[in-house]
Amino acid sequence: MQDKINTQLLDSELSKLKAIGLKEMSKSTKLASSKIEDILEKRFDKIDRVRAKGFIAIIEREYNVDLRDWIALQEQTQKQNIRSVSEVISRQDEEQRSKRLEENILKEQEIAKEREEKRNAQKKRDTQVLDLALKNKPINKSNAETYTWLYVVLVVILLVLIGYFAYKAFIQDYQGDIPKTPTIEADSQGNNEENTYDGMFFDTTNPQDSQTPQQSIEGGIQERTQDEKQTQEITSSDILQPKINVERSQNSPEGNFFFKPPYGSTSAQTINDNILHIQSEHELWLGVIDLEKGTKEQFSYKKEYDVKLSNQMLLIMGHSSFKLTLNGKEIPHSTKHPVRMYYDGTTLSDIGYGRFKQLNGGLEW
Repeated sequence: MQDKINTQLLDSELSKLKAIGLKEMSKSTKLASSKIEDILEKRFDKIDRVRAKGFIAIIEREYNVDLRDWIALQEQTQKQNIRSVSEVISRQDEEQRSKRLEENILKEQEIAKEREEKRNAQKKRDTQVLDLALKNKPINKSNAETYTWLYVVLVVILLVLIGYFAYKAFIQDYQGDIPKTPTIEADSQGNNEENTYDGMFFDTTNPQDSQTPQQSIEGGIQERTQDEKQTQEITSSDILQPKINVERSQNSPEGNFFFKPPYGSTSAQTINDNILHIQSEHELWLGVIDLEKGTKEQFSYKKEYDVKLSNQMLLIMGHSSFKLTLNGKEIPHSTKHPVRMYYDGTTLSDIGYGRFKQLNGGLEW
């Protein structure tokens, strides 16, 4: 192949074309100057064989030159490159194969060593287990006896604990069955505040009309005279009790705090029923506040109420001309107007305006 290629003729033809110039050749052949330059400089790797044949045919036809040796030289160089590449690849393959063989041999050797080490370790374990079994044969009986004693002690401890808790629960139930009689205690703070400001009492069931200052002063004087009369009536009510009006209207707003008393009399209630019986000489406005539930209810105007005392509660009455009985005992109360009382869950006590407002979260009602 090298004998057929005339490199001198090819170089002379290419030198003629170089003398013409790239711009002139690109104008006449309408080829890209970069492609013409690749052909003139014999850059075989920049142009593939098919395009090179087409470009050379156009140049030969335009300038009457012979460039057949250019394609032959391109084929020769490509074959040489292919051979060199194949040789490099074959060498790399051989090197990789040799490395893989060496790595496989090393891995097999390591695996064999690990197997031998595992076998030796297993043998050592077996011998140690046999030695321990031979040494511990006479001791097994004593160990079994100690375990049985330990189980017995644990069972005894559990039985003692169960008996203790059962006894404790029985005592608590027995103490819970004993009824607690509520003791009536007068609040010292309420007594100290009797001579101080007692707050303004609003009857929320009857809307009040706007009054002039003179009318409000006259009303205050009338209320004082009524309070004096009511105190006199209370002293006489301990000897002679008025007849109780038992009639109840169906439309009265009795909520969760009230129970209907039996027809005829209210004295036939069971002792320790924790129901507060209110018997009033006149129609009485009553307000009940459940401090734990946060509910408020008001009732008017009746002469008799039955209030179930549960949780912590505040009671407020419009006047003091009434009688209180709780669990068969008569409960004293103040003669102020209005009357405020507090039930803390066990005892019912008379309180003043300041204590009432403190328990009610700063509210008068």
